Amino acid sequence: MEPAQSPQPVQLYVYDLSRGMARRLSPVMLGKQLEGIWHTSIIVFKEEFFYGGGGITSCAPVRTH
Repeated sequence: MEPAQSPQPVQLYVYDLSRGMARRLSPVMLGKQLEGIWHTSIIVFKEEFFYGGGGITSCAPVRTH
């Protein structure tokens, strides 16, 4: 029997890639209100995992786009 592993915290991060610009410019550019351009990731085992153009990727926490 394998020894029990201690539970690891899992955090969900949600980033606005536009840094607030989508909210201000979307009504003029798109004709409708967008709150943001969202990017999500999870952090577990001291690594940040997210979906990128080539599939699921990881990096050090808080180093994505």
